[in-house]
Amino acid sequence: MKDAPESELGLDDIIVWNEMWNDLHLTHYNSYYEELCAEHSVKLLGRFDAVFKIAELSTASGSAIAGWTLWHLEGFRAVWAILAGSTVVLSIVHSVLKISDKIETDTLAYSVFKSIRLQCERLRSNMKIRVYERLADYKNDFKYLTSQFDSASANQNKPDFLLSKSTEEKIQSKLNRIIEAS
Repeated sequence: MKDAPESELGLDDIIVWNEMWNDLHLTHYNSYYEELCAEHSVKLLGRFDAVFKIAELSTASGSAIAGWTLWHLEGFRAVWAILAGSTVVLSIVHSVLKISDKIETDTLAYSVFKSIRLQCERLRSNMKIRVYERLADYKNDFKYLTSQFDSASANQNKPDFLLSKSTEEKIQSKLNRIIEAS
């Protein structure tokens, strides 16, 4: 049996390599987690936004005329009153929670964290097959990735009303299953 070839790296470089590898794993994991959280938020808010827009359109001025006609028909008065009242409540909630802004922000966060995650995966692949000849090249890529992650994370440090403890745990469990499968 043939011995494995010795590494071109010195002992200090091997220590740096291993620390970078471990930190890269953490950056990858955290990026993936933030990506999944943003995706969850966009899906949930997107559903709410769609329901709101349908309700809003159905009670808009043109539809309100049709609703006025329904108002005079037996049994439809209560239906129209509930629909119109619900739409007003949805409109207030939509406005106060700034749903459209949140969807836009979370969609951007999803894209940013997905990009960082994919770059982490690419760097890990490059490290496995030793694409670069110098450790400094890997370090430069790694520093760039961590600075991107730090910048993106700094913009995400706002409390998110959609992420309950149980939702965070479900997302983390999903991520752990994804990581184990890969």
